[in-house]
Amino acid sequence: MEFFDFVFWQNFVSNSLATLLGVVVGIPVALLIDRLVTQWQEKKEISKQKEALLQRKNQLLQMLKDALQKNLALV
Repeated sequence: MEFFDFVFWQNFVSNSLATLLGVVVGIPVALLIDRLVTQWQEKKEISKQKEALLQRKNQLLQMLKDALQKNLALV
């Protein structure tokens, strides 16, 4: 019995092609998923920043309103 017979090469080639196909398809899919997750995280972070900015704006406007009311009461 020869070590490198037809069955060996048939199995070797089929396994190699399956591995190559997995790599060729798997890497772009993984990069796509990573890109989508990164975009989602960036949108979430921007949303948090906008919410914090809106809260600071509302606090500033409330402080301004309170100061104006106090000044009006003094006048």
